[in-house]
Amino acid sequence: MGAALDWKLVVDTQDAPALADFWAAALGYEVEDNSALINRLLAAGQLPEAAVAEHNGTRIFRGFAAIRHPDDPYDKETGIGRGRRILFQDVPEESRSEDVTRDVPDCVSLLAQSGALPAPVGGPARGS
Repeated sequence: MGAALDWKLVVDTQDAPALADFWAAALGYEVEDNSALINRLLAAGQLPEAAVAEHNGTRIFRGFAAIRHPDDPYDKETGIGRGRRILFQDVPEESRSEDVTRDVPDCVSLLAQSGALPAPVGGPARGS
């Protein structure tokens, strides 16, 4: 096996945990579980309880969630991926830039221009 690719993409959002769940399922990635790290930081008094939330029965850093490629290495003590990784971070609505924010129709149009086809819903794939 060759060396793992190492890149990180940061996505500004309004609901980091939900987007992490969606993109993990869509890409076949795994949602990072940082609960052991969070528990250690809380126990040591290094993280306030207000910085923690719960999602799907797991403690998470409030406003943050990450997914990683399942074949890439990760730190077993922190859950943080060391390869291909996408971090979702909640940002206030007013801080979102119009230069990088697109609505869904714009994204669909850009994907179609690049040759992407819509996924079939309840029927056979196109071209089959």
